[in-house]
Amino acid sequence: MRLYYLDTSALLKRYKSEPGSDNIYDLFASCGSLPKRLLTSLFTIVEMTSVSDRFARQRVLSKTF
Repeated sequence: MRLYYLDTSALLKRYKSEPGSDNIYDLFASCGSLPKRLLTSLFTIVEMTSVSDRFARQRVLSKTF
């Protein structure tokens, strides 16, 4: 089984299109076909909340992404 660690910057690529986003889309799309686990840190919850809130205020992301 493959393990993938995703930090905040990698997870944000799933919601904000930027270089490398295609790799993240492909990784999530292939999760059902191959045995793999996606891992992250508990700090990622706080970081994602902070960054996504800032992006929502700047209208980079919609609040319902």
